[in-house]
This record gives sequence, C-alpha cells and structure tokens, in this order.
Amino acid sequence: MVEQSISTSKRPDLVARNKSKKQRAAVSRKNTTHGMSKHPLYPVWKDIRRRCYCPSRKRWEDYGGRGIGMCKRWRDWFPNFVKDMGLCPSPNHSIDRIDNDWHYEPGNCRWANHSTQALNSRLRTDNTSGVRGISQRKNGQWRAYYSEGGKQIMKDFTSKERAITWRKQHVK
Repeated sequence: MVEQSISTSKRPDLVARNKSKKQRAAVSRKNTTHGMSKHPLYPVWKDIRRRCYCPSRKRWEDYGGRGIGMCKRWRDWFPNFVKDMGLCPSPNHSIDRIDNDWHYEPGNCRWANHSTQALNSRLRTDNTSGVRGISQRKNGQWRAYYSEGGKQIMKDFTSKERAITWRKQHVK
C-alpha cells in the first residue's frame, strides 16, 4: 500500500490550523456578514467602493482612476463606516470629501448639502485661470462669476487679480 501525503492546499481544515490566531480571526471576520445590508447607509458605502475600485463603473475615472480610494477600515467592514460617519442628517445631505484629491476616510468625509458640495468641487478641466469662478475671455479681459439665488452674476475686469478680489468679496 502506497502512503499518500496530505496536502494542506486541499484540506482547508489543515490550512486554518496552520495559520496564526490573528490570521484565522481575519479570515473568519471576512467571511462573516455584518447583517446590515438593509441599513440606509449601505448603498452609499457600496457606491463609494464601486467608484473607487471598479474600473467598469461610469465615474471610475473621477475617483479610482485619479487614485482616490477608501481607507482599509471602511473598505473592509461596513459597520466601521457607519460608526465613523453616523447617520445622514437629512435626505438633502450626501457624503462629501473635504479634500477632493484625498481618500474616503475619517477626518476627510462629512455629510454636506448640495450647495456646500458645489463650493467644494474641484476645478473644471477646461479652467485656464486656476481659480474657481474666474475665466479669461477671448478679448483678453478676465470674467468673475458666481451664482446667487439661481442667477449667475458676472463682471469683467482688465486684470485677473481684480476679478479674484471682486469674486472673493461676493462669495462667502
């Protein structure tokens, strides 16, 4: 009779036995569901993960494609996200990154309404002035603009600096 060697790669019980207690706990936790898939923040969390880690998603280029990710604490365990962010204060709020060039993580995320988020958006790719709300016209003048009460307010200036100063005085 030929003795057969037992390969640990074919025997999950032996593989688990050979791992450290910490490694087994991590595997166990990864295979444990949090039971919170019906939580109101679950779709928010899931969508963030998709934007950051699924290249087939529409907006991936604006998130994962720019190197934006989610901290490991949130990415690996939904309850940590809920614990750190708390409930969304109203239907008018959504998650907002304070620094748009940084990751989704505690300290860089908050619940914000649409107008707060609009002021916190990154510059458009066609912005040539490097300053939000300031553009150079074909005639060489600088235009400063902002929105107030649904109307766009704009004014032209001979210098970029004067346009920036005027806009800062009107946008709080």
